Amino acid sequence: MKIFNNMKNSDYVDERVKLQRLNIINQAYAIVMLILMVSILIKQFVYDMSFSTYITEFIAFFTASFYILIRSCFLGHRVYSGKKRLSLIITPLVTATFITLVSLLGNLEHHKRIQNFWLTASTIAITFMSSFILIFVTILIIDKISKRRNTKLQDEFENE
Repeated sequence: MKIFNNMKNSDYVDERVKLQRLNIINQAYAIVMLILMVSILIKQFVYDMSFSTYITEFIAFFTASFYILIRSCFLGHRVYSGKKRLSLIITPLVTATFITLVSLLGNLEHHKRIQNFWLTASTIAITFMSSFILIFVTILIIDKISKRRNTKLQDEFENE
């Protein structure tokens, strides 16, 4: 009887409860990251503040992003596998478009002063293409590293 009493009082947590807690943490992380990004954009474009006023949000956002990216790679998690292979193209397209828009909005007064359509169009094209290529190559490298790590971990697991 004593065995059953210990089981009732133990700190056993059901897997579903653990999964729900992790889901809540994941959603809270997404909300915090969204708030940080919105704060950066509002301070930069709406209030036209200097970089030093939103450097904390900038550092927090990118540190957390890079930590998750690097940690996932070293654990062998394939970010872009299976059905997500299409996002190898979509992610750089969306990100390059966002970078181009932010760059254009940040330099809007400069482009208004120049009033040269071809110069503005070429600046937009160069910004978009360079952003797209840089992000695409970075994602390919990250995918290659995570794939290599995943294969290595699977080999170690099969050899045990």
